[in-house]
Formats: sequence, C-alpha cells, structure tokens
Amino acid sequence: MCSRAGIRTREQMNHSHTAAGLCRIYTGLPPLTKPHVAAPRTDIDLLLRQYNVQEQPRQSPSRRIQPACRIPAEAGERAGSQDTEGALVTHNEIRARCRWANGDPLMEAYHDEEWGVPVRDGKALWAKLTLDGFQAGLSWRTILHRREGFVRAFQGFDPERVAAFTEADIERLMADPGIIRSRAKIVAAVGNARAYLAMEEAGEDFAEFVWAFVGGRTIVNEAESAPAETPLSREISAALKRRGFKFVGPIIVYAWMQAVGLVDDHAPDCFRRSGAE
Repeated sequence: MCSRAGIRTREQMNHSHTAAGLCRIYTGLPPLTKPHVAAPRTDIDLLLRQYNVQEQPRQSPSRRIQPACRIPAEAGERAGSQDTEGALVTHNEIRARCRWANGDPLMEAYHDEEWGVPVRDGKALWAKLTLDGFQAGLSWRTILHRREGFVRAFQGFDPERVAAFTEADIERLMADPGIIRSRAKIVAAVGNARAYLAMEEAGEDFAEFVWAFVGGRTIVNEAESAPAETPLSREISAALKRRGFKFVGPIIVYAWMQAVGLVDDHAPDCFRRSGAE
C-alpha cells in the first residue's frame, strides 16, 4: 500500500513522495500534485523534475490489445508473453496454412517446404509418382511417415536400380515393415521404373513430357476447393498408361500434380498460395 506518513527530512520527503506518486501511476490514478505535508513549491517542482513523474492516462477498454488470433501458425511458433492488460503478444508472424496439414509436425513441414513446389527433375518426378502410387486407398500421412523407409527400400528411388529388381527383391520388400507391403504396388513400382527408362531410351525426357501438359507453368486453381481429379489428370493418366505405367489413375495423378507443382491447390488463405505475401 502507498504510505501517507508525513515528511520529516528532505530524504524522507523524496522517498515518500516518489512511492506515493508511483503507486498512483501503477494503479491508473493521476500522480499527486501536492505532498502530504506542507513544503515549498520549489521543492515540489524539484521532486517532479528529479523523478520525472508524469500522469499516465489509463488505456480505454476499447483500445486494449486483443488476444492474437488462433490461426494455425508456421512450425516453430513460440508461445507469446502477457502484456500489462493480460493480452497475448506473439513474437513470430502468424500464417494460415491448408487445413489438411495442421496438427502433425511432419505434415506441416511437408506442406510448408515441399507440397506444390515445382519439381523439374525427371527422377524426382518419377520418385514422387511412385510414392503416390503407394498412397492409393491410403492417406498421404501414412506414406509420409514411411517415406524414409521407402527411400531406403527402393535404394534412393534410382530408376535404374529399381528397374533391375528381381523376384528376390520383391520378396525382400514384402517383408520390410518400413513400407506399405502390397505386392501389386511393389511390382508396379518396379515396372514404372522400367517404363521410365524406356521413355529415356526413346529420347523422351520425363520432365519435359510432364511439364508439356501445362505449358511449362503451374496452373493456379481459382476454385474454393480442390477437385479429386480433372480432365487434365485423366489425360496425363492415359498418357502414362500408354507408356506402361501402373497405379497412375486420374485421382493418383491429380494428387501427384498437386505435390510436384503442376497445379497450385493451396487454399485461398494459405500463405503458400501463389501470389500470397
């Protein structure tokens, strides 16, 4: 509590006046303009100048800082601190992302750093198509959490090495708990590696083949939601099947198109959306 004792000496007067003034400031009251005991006006002015005591107006309720909006933030956001009004003050920029990626750090990192980034390397495009083939009937979350196992099992997704897999390799993969152990999908992955090499031998670059369908530029989906498939995904699916690829239906192909940046399907309010700041 603020002391109201009289001032007997210059030192005591200084201490008492300062404590009283600061107490009233912290509680939102205007500072004292007079000491509790008589003192020369010059002494009061000296004290005010010495301690720089100034009136601090209270912040009106309408101008108080409001709690930060709970829009999902980037991975690595840290909790904020409390200001004097009890409101949350965040230290990092808050950004919205596509809702499907929230709640799982690995999914969030994949969304923020990979999903929708244009891939121009043929082998990388083939590797992602292979993973999307394993996703058929499953969630991408399931595949992503096993991606390291797939990379190891398929020897770095090198098409030349995968194309050389034998029946013994297929049996080895069927016993590998780090991947999806579907014989049909494993056999398709080996066959797709061979189809990739066949295109290469025929002088058809896989990356050029893929990007030619969109004129070399990412298509930005202006709709509010993403479709499961499109006429273009059906066209690409048919072209891949003619070249010997398996597990490349139009739905799988469209998921692949989203992932490798052939189409931008980030939500309109997502920070990764094309043109978003």
